Amino acid sequence: MNKRLKAIAILGVSLLLLAVAKPVYATEQATEGQVSPVTTPLTTLTPIYNPAPAHKVTGPFSIVPLQYEASLVVPNPLFDRRVKIAMLLPLSGPKAPIGQALLDAATLALFDMNRQDISIFPYDTKDSDEEAKSALEKAKNDGVHMIIGPVFSSATKAITPAARTLDIPVLSFTNDVAAAQAGIYALGADPRQQIERITDYAIDQGYTNFYVLAPGDAYGNAVANEVQKVTSLRNAKVAHTELFSGKPELLDAALKRFVTLLDKTQKSAIVIPVGGDSLTKIAAYLDANLKDRQNIKILGSSQWESSKIQSQSLLQGAWYPASDPDQIKRFYGRFKEVFNSEPPRLASMAYDALPLAFTAAKRADGKVVLTNSQGFIGIDGIIRLGMDGTTQRGFAIVEVTESGGRVIDRSPVNF
Repeated sequence: MNKRLKAIAILGVSLLLLAVAKPVYATEQATEGQVSPVTTPLTTLTPIYNPAPAHKVTGPFSIVPLQYEASLVVPNPLFDRRVKIAMLLPLSGPKAPIGQALLDAATLALFDMNRQDISIFPYDTKDSDEEAKSALEKAKNDGVHMIIGPVFSSATKAITPAARTLDIPVLSFTNDVAAAQAGIYALGADPRQQIERITDYAIDQGYTNFYVLAPGDAYGNAVANEVQKVTSLRNAKVAHTELFSGKPELLDAALKRFVTLLDKTQKSAIVIPVGGDSLTKIAAYLDANLKDRQNIKILGSSQWESSKIQSQSLLQGAWYPASDPDQIKRFYGRFKEVFNSEPPRLASMAYDALPLAFTAAKRADGKVVLTNSQGFIGIDGIIRLGMDGTTQRGFAIVEVTESGGRVIDRSPVNF
């Protein structure tokens, strides 16, 4: 028995692989070409997320409206139906590991919800916008009530016209606000909100002189613009912005120029909104060439959450916006225990998305529930969906230490 079958056995449900291109979870044998839903289990697992005691909720939801109980008194009846939730994910091709992990996370949420009236229908989008549209057509034919996915912006945009015509709400994993519109929700963390949070916090701590070191792409420009916007509103300033290319020789030149222009006599903050290898190289260069840095504070983005940053001496004491690391750590531990693999960062979003989709699909006023002004609380913290499809999230401020991230300013509990 392979590791994934063992994992599903732990959850109390079997995994049926119909074909390489169409991995399907099922509780009973499926025929070739048939989409089989993930159904509720016979066993119960302990929920990962327990709502705050102040929010009385019926049922062990992992993500709940802050005024869930109050919302049930409005004259919109609960649908007496099994809720069918489609998941449009890359389940074959180069992105399959991401898609499979998201499906696993949603399955974990399904068991933790412990309800008998919900099924997940997975559809393979492969790595193609056309396949995403085909998956939506199959979902329509199966009579689904909500869609979770796709993962990427282009696929989300590809299915939008048909999804809106069918009036099926979509909870996409993209953070591209250009893909968001009424009924098409971009659940991904908007980088501008992250940068606003960390910049505001740094200004509150007395840092009014900012430098931006970011990639020269749409993301980097969005970060630079947001820092400029926040500082202009808070009587602070951006002293210099350096946008770099990914080419090694161009990055080296940009770093050399950046260090030369940095005023080390003032209390200043450097915004470095990248992770992975780029962050490692930048940190190593600045560590070697920026010796006099007692007045310098390094600021990051949520990309630091999945980066190996504790070993970088330059980054000790640096700050970045993130979800509560303790909450994420517990989720990661549970996921690894069950599926024997490390989840991608998006996995917690998939876990939160399932009960959110169920809550909306179960009610006649589902779209009103989705966009309630007080938002929801999940593993990734507080979230609020806008009528225009954009998502607002609350972030904690985390400080880098040798032993890991330490929360120095909690995420907000309300909007």
